Amino acid sequence: MKNILFNEESKEVEEVTRGLNLNGISAIIKKMSIRESLLEYKSSEYSLFITGHTLPTMNVVRGALDILEIKPGRKKVSSFMILENIGGKFLFFADCAVNINPSEEDLVQIAFDTASSFFKITENKPRIAFISYSTHGSGKGESVDKVKKAYKLFTKKYPNIFADGELQIDAALSLDVYKKKTGKDLIEPFNIFIFQNLDTANTVYKVAAKLGNMKSYGPFIIGFEKPLIDLSRSATSDEIYKTALLGLKL
Repeated sequence: MKNILFNEESKEVEEVTRGLNLNGISAIIKKMSIRESLLEYKSSEYSLFITGHTLPTMNVVRGALDILEIKPGRKKVSSFMILENIGGKFLFFADCAVNINPSEEDLVQIAFDTASSFFKITENKPRIAFISYSTHGSGKGESVDKVKKAYKLFTKKYPNIFADGELQIDAALSLDVYKKKTGKDLIEPFNIFIFQNLDTANTVYKVAAKLGNMKSYGPFIIGFEKPLIDLSRSATSDEIYKTALLGLKL
């Protein structure tokens, strides 16, 4: 049986746990410190740990790094947000919560881990756009070079995962704009957007969610041996509920 541990109380979290339990998912609230909660989560059979609705991300991530094991071969953990548009399509944005200024190599790992999570959650093929203020050399600058290098490293390491970069966000979101700016046809749109730093990723997903009237789920912290969700403090009950269901697929 799937079971979820929440470590904080809020009106929204209490409503969500009642709904999950009514639908056959064991969800329990244990009001403890983040450290105590993570220690229990690590040593227990809980499927998922959810926190953050009343806590800053920094507190959650620091606690998790002290207590939870990072997967073998990983130096860092990262995060992604899921945005759901009116048509029910999922778009993944990374890294929105953890790495402030990831290196080119970090971006490669973030992209791969997000792509793996995308497949687990949606069972669809990931299509990755490495986002910049430049499209295929239209702009110059250190950050453009960083994104361009990350894209090249990614395609060399993971040639079987479709990716393109560097791309401006409008080219990544619109097939017509993509063709106009690159001269190429894109049969299917991108579903994963990798940003050069935390400033950009965090800001863009929040603007898209609020102005685009999109539901947002997460952030999902990935790279630990067990999945972890650090909720946005602005998350609604519906968003927390859906976040929990999606997190159980990781």
